[in-house]
Amino acid sequence: MTIPTAAAGVAAPLCTVGQPCTFAAPVFACDYAGAEKIALAGPATGSEIGAGLVREKSCQTVTAGRPLATETTNSGLIVYLTEVGQHLGYMPVGVFAPAATVASPKADREVPLRVTTRLADFTVSAGRAPFARAVSLTGQMAEAAVGIFRAGPAERRDFCSSYAGSEPAALRSCLSDFPDYEVQGRANCTTRVVTVRDRTYRLFARPTTFPSDSHLDASRRWIWRNVASDEWLDGSVVSGEDTVDSTFDALCPGRRPDAERGLVYRDPQATYPSELRGRWFDNQRACADPGRIAEDYEDHSVMVISERERSGNRQFEFPQRINAVRRLGPQAWQIAGSHRIDVQDVPEIFGTATYTLTRDGLLLAQEGETSKWVKCR
Repeated sequence: MTIPTAAAGVAAPLCTVGQPCTFAAPVFACDYAGAEKIALAGPATGSEIGAGLVREKSCQTVTAGRPLATETTNSGLIVYLTEVGQHLGYMPVGVFAPAATVASPKADREVPLRVTTRLADFTVSAGRAPFARAVSLTGQMAEAAVGIFRAGPAERRDFCSSYAGSEPAALRSCLSDFPDYEVQGRANCTTRVVTVRDRTYRLFARPTTFPSDSHLDASRRWIWRNVASDEWLDGSVVSGEDTVDSTFDALCPGRRPDAERGLVYRDPQATYPSELRGRWFDNQRACADPGRIAEDYEDHSVMVISERERSGNRQFEFPQRINAVRRLGPQAWQIAGSHRIDVQDVPEIFGTATYTLTRDGLLLAQEGETSKWVKCR
């Protein structure tokens, strides 16, 4: 199989897949679904779609002139790229990135995640005020993450003891100055959008025109912007930037490009559901095929799930970790999966996926789409 190394009409040699390729134009490297969407749209429209996915941080661009190793996939429209053993992602064949597309930084670099069973470990900052602890978290790391955080007597006392000291009069005065409060937040961890106190913010790379007299440290590369007003949060207490930032970190651990670590919640009452283990198929028709138990079965997508990871064909070529389990009810569980947990050498092409498992089946939400999977009996 040979593929073009430049757009149609540009003089450049073809490259044989399976050998190193040097492209004369920037190329897209995405997850499989993104590459497929770009490839099916064709060169012109696909290039625009790819640019949008780069802005949404679900694709990156790879600059021209770099020798990239190429591998075939199940689709003639998509090849897989690596560079010196580093996994880059899936490339749509024949669709190249516009020259104006800025290659996204490694926003999805691997960030160590730690698992906790205590909601109280998640806190939201309110500037020079008591922090609020999580009392509820659902959909953490997914596209509809929701959390409730409260600062009560214990949090107020902790704050005032350090802020005002142990002298009784000063302590009483401080406690009276700071009433209990609650923060409710929701976020889309894929697009890095968070809503706090009925205002919605999105994370952007710091523009070169950002005011030099901002309260933000000059080294900060990523900052929040109010979606409705287009105002940047300048890092001051008045702007509420610390509340927005800490709420997003609690709902979407490790999803800030400059994050150094993250904390994931596992419900201590939600044991790993035995119903999840086994081979799942993306189509009920697979259950009528006796060949479905073969390791190299290709007629339908297969997902093999164990207690610690999932793998399979097509969308699931590599293992992906299971890192949080929550009980939604007596007959349903929510399972969050990610490659970013306690490892530094797992391919970067995976994003976060959320499963909703019931007695009747499995719903997999990924890249904004939900698919129904079945386990044959």
